[in-house]
Formats: sequence, C-alpha cells, structure tokens
Amino acid sequence: MPLTFEKKLPLILLLAFLMLAAIGFFAYQSTNSLREAVKWQKQTQQVLLKLDEALMSSADVETSARGFVISGTENFLQPYNSGKQNALKSVEDLKALTSDSNPQAESLKQLTRLINEKIAKTEFYIETRRRDGLLNAVNELSKGEGDVMMNQIRLTVQKMKDEENRLLKFREGNLESTVNNNFRLMIISSLAGIGALGLANFVVLLEIKKRKLAETSLERRVEERTKELEQANKNLSESELFSRSVIDSLSAHIAVLDKDGNIILVNNAWEDFAEANAGIEQLSKSGIGQNYLSVCEQNGTDANLQTIAENLRAILDGEKHQFTIEYPCHSPQEERWFLMQVNALQGSNGGVVVSHYNITDRVKAEEAIKISEEFNRTIIESSPDCFKVLDLEGKFISMNNQGMCLMEIDDFKPFVGKRWVDNWEGREHELAKEAFEKAIIGESMQFEGFCKTAKGSEKWWDVSIAPVRRENGVIHRIISVSRDVTERKNNELERERLLSNERNARRDAEIANRLRDEFMATVSHELRTPLNAILGWAKILKAGKTDAKNNAKAVDTIIKNAETQNRLIEDLMDVARIVSGKLVIEREAVNAGDLVSSSVETIKPTAGEKEISVNLLVDETAKDKNISGDPNRLQQILLNLLTNAVKFTPAGGKIDVSLSAADKLVEIKVKDNGAGISEDFLPFVFERFRQDAANIEKNGGLGLGLAIVRQLTELHGGEVSVESEGENKGATFIVQFPVAEQNKVSEGAAS
Repeated sequence: MPLTFEKKLPLILLLAFLMLAAIGFFAYQSTNSLREAVKWQKQTQQVLLKLDEALMSSADVETSARGFVISGTENFLQPYNSGKQNALKSVEDLKALTSDSNPQAESLKQLTRLINEKIAKTEFYIETRRRDGLLNAVNELSKGEGDVMMNQIRLTVQKMKDEENRLLKFREGNLESTVNNNFRLMIISSLAGIGALGLANFVVLLEIKKRKLAETSLERRVEERTKELEQANKNLSESELFSRSVIDSLSAHIAVLDKDGNIILVNNAWEDFAEANAGIEQLSKSGIGQNYLSVCEQNGTDANLQTIAENLRAILDGEKHQFTIEYPCHSPQEERWFLMQVNALQGSNGGVVVSHYNITDRVKAEEAIKISEEFNRTIIESSPDCFKVLDLEGKFISMNNQGMCLMEIDDFKPFVGKRWVDNWEGREHELAKEAFEKAIIGESMQFEGFCKTAKGSEKWWDVSIAPVRRENGVIHRIISVSRDVTERKNNELERERLLSNERNARRDAEIANRLRDEFMATVSHELRTPLNAILGWAKILKAGKTDAKNNAKAVDTIIKNAETQNRLIEDLMDVARIVSGKLVIEREAVNAGDLVSSSVETIKPTAGEKEISVNLLVDETAKDKNISGDPNRLQQILLNLLTNAVKFTPAGGKIDVSLSAADKLVEIKVKDNGAGISEDFLPFVFERFRQDAANIEKNGGLGLGLAIVRQLTELHGGEVSVESEGENKGATFIVQFPVAEQNKVSEGAAS
C-alpha cells in the first residue's frame, strides 16, 4: 500500500535530520581528535626539548670538568654547576611529561640514574684534580669511564626520543584515519541530507496543489531544517576557530601559502616576529596577502634566501614535497639562528606550509663545544711536551709546535703518513709496538725509551700513549705524549757509571791488597824452604858427624835447593825486568822442531821420577819451520809449561806434546791429564801471583811461571791460551808463534 503525503514527508525530514546530526557528531569528533593531536604534539615537543636540554647539560658537565682537570682553572666549574642543575631540573620536568607512558617512565629512571652517576664521576675527577694533581686526574680520565657513561646517556636519550616519536607517529596515524573516516562520513551524511531535502521539496511541489494545509506544515519543517543547517554551520565555524587557536598556540612561526606563493594564513608567532623585526628581517614584509616567494626572490644576493626561493618554487611546482634549511637571522641586539621547514599541502588547491623554529640555543651550545675544543688545542700547543696524533694504523697525522722543536723537525709534511713505531729501534721498538697495540683496543701505556731526533740528536723520552674516542665511544685516533728526560737519564747513567767504577776500583784494590799479602807470604815461604834445607845440611857438614854417604847426600841436597832458590830468584828478576821494560830479547832463527825436542828431553828425567810418560808428536810440515826469537827465552817458555804439567800431573800420568804449522803460525800444544783448572780460575791462569786455591797448598810455587810464559810469548809476537774441562780433567796449553821470514834474525828487542 503506497504511503500518503503525510507519512512520506515526516520520514524524509527525519532522514535529513539524522544526516545533519551525524554531520554535527562527526564534526565534534574531528574537533576532539584535532585537539588531542595538538596536545600530544605539544607534549612530544616538550619531551624532546627537555631530553635535548638534559643531554646538553650533561655534555656541559663533561666539557667543563675536563677543562678544569686539564687547566685547573676554577672558572670552568661555573658552567659545570649550572649544567648539573639544568640536567637534574630537566629530569624532574620529564617525570611529569612521561608519567602516562610506562616504557618512557622506565627509561627515565635509567636516564636519571646515569646522569646522577655521571655527575658523581665528574665530581670524582674534579676532587682528584684538586687533591692529586693533573697527572692522576688525566690517568683517571683516560680510563674512559666518563665517556662510557656519556655514551649510555646519549643512547638512553635517543631511545626515549625514538619512543616519543613512535608514540606521536602512532597517534598521528590514528588521527589521520579518524579525520579521514569522519570526512567521508560527513560527505555521505551531507549528500544524504541534501538528497532528503530535495526529495522533501519534490514531494511538497507535487502535493502543493492537492493540499493547502501541507504548505504550512512544509514551511514549518523547512524552518526547522534551516535552523538545523545553521547550527551545523555554526559547529563548523567553531571547528575552524579551534584549529586557528591550535595554530596560534604553537611557538614556531607558521605561514600557509597558496599555490602562487601568496600568504593566506599566519599564526600569532609569525605576526609577532614580523612586527618586532620590522625594517630588519624579510619576514616583516610577509603578512597576509603578500607574495612570500617574491620577497625571497627579490633578495637574490643572500645565498640562504636564494636557496629558500629555489626550493620553495620547486615545492609549489610539485617537483619536491619538503625542504629544510638552517640559517642565521641576526639582529643588532643578539645573534639568532633558525630552522626553516617547508612542506607541501595535500589536496587539489596546492600550496605549502612554512615553519620557522628558533634554534639559537642549540647553535650556541654547539659553538661553546667548538670553543672548548679550540681551548684544548691551545693547551696542547702551549705544553712543553711533544704531542703526536696518530691514525688507527699508527701513522702520523699531526704534532704540536713544541713537539717539532723537541724532535728537531723543521717541516712536518714529510712525516705525515709514516708509522710512529718505525722511529724506535731495538727494545724501544718492541715497547712502542706493544703500547700502540694496547691503545687501539682502548688501553693506555707508559714507557721510557731512547730515540734519535730528526737531526740525529740522542735523547731519552718518557712516553704515554692513549686512545681518543668519538661521542659514541668508538676509537678513531691515538695520541702519544713524549717528554724529554735526556738530562735526567744521563744523570742516572752517569751516577750508575760512577758507582760501578767505584765498586770496581774498590774490588780491584781489595784483590790487589789480598794478592800482595798472599804473594809476600808465598815468597817468604818458598825462599825459606830451600834455605832451611841448605842451612840444615850445612850445619850437619860443619859438625863433621856424617859419613861419606851422608856427606854426598848433603851436598846433593844443598845443590838442589840452591838451584830451586836460584830459579825462584830468577823468576822474580824476570818479572821485575818485564814490568820495568828491561828484559832483552836476542833474536835469531830458531828451528821449531829442535826447540820442542830439546825441551822434552830436558824434562823427561823429572817426569820419570813420577813415572809420567811424555809423548812428542811433530807434524812434518812444522819441524823445519823457524821462529824468530831468543832461543833461551823460547826454551824457558816450553820448560815452564812442561814443568807446570809435570807438577800438576799425578804419578803414572801422561803428557802429550805436539808441534804443527798452519797459516804462517807454529803451534805447540802441551796436554796433561792432571789436576785440571776450575772454571772460575780459568780466566786468571796467566796473571801474576794468581794460583788456583785448590792446588796452591798442595803444589806450592809463586804463581809466576805461567805469567812469565804469557809475557815472553807476547814479546815474541805470539799468543798463549789454555783449555780445561774442569778440576781433575787435565789441561791443554797452546802456544802460537809467527813463522820467521828469514833464516836468521839478529836483532835485539827491549820490552
């Protein structure tokens, strides 16, 4: 059954009313979403700002403390104290801003702890500098604990920034989705409402002729509908007013341009800045209706404005979507820097949004850090030590001027790229290599070593080498500090030399005194022994109480002991002549074979008394060789060696004598299997008055025979040496003489 006019019209109007109500509802939802987005954006900006403040304040604490540690100047502690207060205040402000986010609250707890630990560690460096001085404080700094804490603070701040940006992006995504949905639903609702109104009017026109009473009803309904539309328009106006209020509340200077570059909307911050800087800044000419693009292009002499104009036109033409630039914008009263962001507007109308942010505080903070670095460089240049900067391969990068003076370097360019460790030699090279290897893994090392300068001057250095880290803790340079300690080292070496000489002199004096005493005791004993025998037998002969047999024995004993005493006196006289240089050598050609044979025959009777066999081995190439020398003194050399061998060889032993020739030398060896020579005494065998303690009491003697052998051998241009494997293992004496160039040599030589 078809509906009547009375039933159709209320239904149509009801549909239109519902559509308008939906429009109002979605407008309200959009307004709330926008308000919420503005709130979160503002909070995010505040959180990011406070995080930057906390990080910059912590950096101020680090930089100021390092400046105080290096210079010891109390003025560095003023930014340190302010930085500490600002860092703690920023943390307190962040607590309120991040209380609605559990992840952020946890990260803030960690950041608070790290900042407190960083402040405590910095206070420790300051106290160490005051209490223990620069070196200990620098050693503490070089451990890198402060750098590690600072890196952890940066990582935590970055983590909170990333989390805050993530939350903001998430909320913006929800907002955009909600606004888009509301916009679609508003369009649908509006179309439906318009359709419903059209349908209502159509029905009224059809029925106007049929019913007069319907006209009144229609007018009433139209009036109601009009009021609803007015209310909806009012709601839309309020939404626009709200959006305007949000834009005006932002601290950034914001302007909206149409597709031709004309300013169609600015916020209060833009207007206030333009008014305050009239006649100074270009923004003063950039009010609503002005063409901002033309203003930038008209000032083409300014490189920054030229860059802005080129990129702004590219965005307006659709070639780019956004553009960012930092530029100075100074006034007579202060220096200022701004960050400009230009973003294309979405939609068919085009245009852009221009935003200016005041970044003066950040730029000044960066400038302060740069000044601090220059200050540190000045300190290094004024240091009396040699500072060298190396890359991670150990190659030279730079050196301070004082270091070039110490190293006697006129031009540093040839040294750039050369390896630092190659300047060291020997033990110092290994120490330098070890120190560099420790530095590249983060450890410091100190050593002292010898190294020549570029001009060859010999110097001693006290060297310290340590790593240099970036803000993220990564090692990117190695620094080496060398102090010239040559004077101190030379003084130490001279002191050691004097002490060593004094000790050696004292030892030699003690040995000389002991040897003198021992020699005097030995001389008196050795001379008294044969003299006692002579006196004893002489008295017996004088008494006439002996028979013929004992008389002969007495005479033999007297003669034997007289010869012994005569030999002792001759040895003493020979030593005296050698020492005084009065020993005369009557040179002539002496046949080596005859010399050795006659000496062996002379000693055989004495050896036979002890049943010692004496074996002679003569090389055919040597028996006809001649030696230029005194035949008596040459035989004295061999008889001393053979007598010594018989003396120290036990009964039943053997002595091997050999003669050989090689390389214009005649070599004679006397080898026995007797008492041998101890390893400790072996170097002193040929010294005067020296005898092996193990044999002196047993065999007696003055200890002059072998000393005379050496002196006479050297006077003949020869050499004598001895070999022995130790006590009771025999000994071998080797004498070498040069072969005579003439058959006869008849000349005297005094020594």
